Amino acid sequence: MENTRKNNPVYSRISRVGIKYAKIANLHCFLFKKNGVPLLCAGPNWSFVIGLNLFFIIIGLLFIFIICPRVSQIDVIIGIIAFTLLVVSYTMTALSNPGICYNFSGDQDLGHHLSGERYCELCEVVKKSTTVHCDECGVCIEEYDHHCPWVSKCIGKNNKWFFYALLIGLLCVFVFIIATLSFKSRTSSKD
Repeated sequence: MENTRKNNPVYSRISRVGIKYAKIANLHCFLFKKNGVPLLCAGPNWSFVIGLNLFFIIIGLLFIFIICPRVSQIDVIIGIIAFTLLVVSYTMTALSNPGICYNFSGDQDLGHHLSGERYCELCEVVKKSTTVHCDECGVCIEEYDHHCPWVSKCIGKNNKWFFYALLIGLLCVFVFIIATLSFKSRTSSKD
């Protein structure tokens, strides 16, 4: 595997003030803090994320405004809340920085001088014990959990709580849909 940092010099330190976009390995990063850490990152398969988010929105709107009014008005309100939780948590998981590790010292020979520390040759960073290099994204992620194909990037230190909210949102929407369809079938059979 080729060294992705040699092709991407902004990885070690993004120091230009006002930068709005940089590609860090396979991640598309937007809106940077003053210290060069990106606030928003899109994964390598960002078009899939947009498509899945549109799918959630379209299915949610159709279900809320076609099926739910036949059950009750409160069902419409609960549907709006459940689908909003799902779309917001999915978007936040897919766009937030997962916890990319950086070498802010700029010392390229850091790995040769360390004893007992973990060092990633590809990213040229010192890794903590919970930091793992993701081959799909091409970066080291702090508190790495897994690479999620549904959000097209890693789940790590900075986006794991959004991911947990996504899982809760999916469960809420699933329960909501089953309950709504169950009530709808009961009211249809009584008529």
